[in-house]
Amino acid sequence: MICCVAGSCGRQTGMAMESDIQIALTLIDGTATRSPREGNSTPLPQSFVRTASRANRSYGQNQRRGMRHSTWPSIAPGALNRLWQKYQRRINRIMSDIVIFGAGQLASVISVYIARESSHRIVGYTVDDSYLGGSSTFNGLPLVAWERLEEHFATDRVLLLGPVSYRDANRFRRDRYLDGKARGYDFASFIHPATHIYSDRIGENCIILEGNVVQPFAEVGNNCILWSGNHVGHHTIIGNHCFLASQVGIGGNARIGERTFFGGQSGVIDNTSIGEGCIIGAGSTVLNDLGDESFVMFRGTRTLEGAAGRFASTLLG
Repeated sequence: MICCVAGSCGRQTGMAMESDIQIALTLIDGTATRSPREGNSTPLPQSFVRTASRANRSYGQNQRRGMRHSTWPSIAPGALNRLWQKYQRRINRIMSDIVIFGAGQLASVISVYIARESSHRIVGYTVDDSYLGGSSTFNGLPLVAWERLEEHFATDRVLLLGPVSYRDANRFRRDRYLDGKARGYDFASFIHPATHIYSDRIGENCIILEGNVVQPFAEVGNNCILWSGNHVGHHTIIGNHCFLASQVGIGGNARIGERTFFGGQSGVIDNTSIGEGCIIGAGSTVLNDLGDESFVMFRGTRTLEGAAGRFASTLLG
């Protein structure tokens, strides 16, 4: 019996149960060796399974006998099983095999970050078939065509990350992300441990490198890349599919439309609204609201409304 009236039996079995719960919490906190993703994992310890089953049976028996829980009064039927199920998806995202979309310099950079600063394991790379160029490996791992990804990496075995690109003013990354979702893939995120993030509103498939500050009440959408050393002010909302190069400063309560690209050392003053698909050139400062597809050069001295599309292939091809 696990839930005896106070006595040595209750203390001993309670201690054993506490040990098993610590195993579960260790897994939940992401410090286990691998994730519990089917076919690629360390299975849930049998001691945990037995303890959960034993706790459920004992709870029911004691309830029928009118006995009081003396050791674990908060455990209800199925509680540990439900706890595991609740966090299983979270654990998968913390420690999973991932495939990176990209086979260029940026993908190589992200690979180093992931290898040194996360529990993910990179198992391959993917690019569009037209970009394979006869290559079958990248960084010593399989490089496969995006169009045939399922033939090599099943949707339930890996997570995707990327594309690590701002090509075509972020349209390319948006399109491949949405395509991957439609095909049944889940996406990972990489957030460097040397960041200062004070908001829990961070989307999926985000890459946030070291030195970024995201202040309280700010939001970062899905599929965004924040390279090193940016500042996102309080109550600012960054839309999906945006890219911030290094040392970008965004003031508080700003609104950044989807697919917007910020070059290095650019900035936005507070309470400013920027439309979708804008390009903010390196070193530029946005001092007023911008419409969709705007292109800004040099400290706000020249703004071309609706011109981002014309420059996208040249600047961000």
